[in-house]
Amino acid sequence: MGGLILGTLLKDPPVKPQLLQARVQGDALQLCFSSLPKAVVMSQQGAYAMLFAVEPSPAQQGVLHWANGQHARWHLQPRENGMQLGVVALQALEGSWSVNEADNRCVDVRVRLRDEGAV
Repeated sequence: MGGLILGTLLKDPPVKPQLLQARVQGDALQLCFSSLPKAVVMSQQGAYAMLFAVEPSPAQQGVLHWANGQHARWHLQPRENGMQLGVVALQALEGSWSVNEADNRCVDVRVRLRDEGAV
């Protein structure tokens, strides 16, 4: 019994993934991590947002450009328990994300302008 308690006390705490890189790849924002983190989508009022359970890192920002000449601004902000990705544009957005097929430690986030007829 004492060995179990001692083992629990000496066990290393779990290590959160770290954000290694954020870059625009075509029409997507690619986020690469030391290992794939837990993520939650929080899309509302025309903006697209995600929370990643990672070690907080310095803020980053940039612009996504689409073929039709429109664009959206993205920003990564440190939060208490990770990083928040926010994407905003002059029109309402909808988005999706997927694990990158070539590197399963990367997530590709794609946003697009919401169809005006969509509710």
